Amino acid sequence: MADRTLQNETCVESCCSGEDLNRTMSSLLTLLEPPQLLNQFNRSLSPWTYREHKDVNMFPSRVQVAVCNTMRCVDGSSRLSGCSGLRFFNSVPLNHSIPVVFRRSCAGGRYRLEQGSFPVTVGCTCVLAHM
Repeated sequence: MADRTLQNETCVESCCSGEDLNRTMSSLLTLLEPPQLLNQFNRSLSPWTYREHKDVNMFPSRVQVAVCNTMRCVDGSSRLSGCSGLRFFNSVPLNHSIPVVFRRSCAGGRYRLEQGSFPVTVGCTCVLAHM
């Protein structure tokens, strides 16, 4: 079996068959349990929801990404009344990059693995608006 280092080498040296790669990725997935999502996203002054980003050529292939629900921050009364929210505060995303592995195609149906990063919005927060 070919060496599966995550360095940028030529396809001939660092590739493995698609079957080997899928088996390896599947075994790694069992080690990663999704975090328990608490309900902070719904109770926040800057609420958000999660959507799933999928990319079959990236490991992990599924990543939960937060999306801010409103442009302005909300308080209890604006939630109940449906008003636009706190006037002088904006809801902004909190971003973080996570390490990922990308699968790149090589000649002959083989693949090479490359380390990289993927930007993820992990939540939203309330900040003073620009005046």
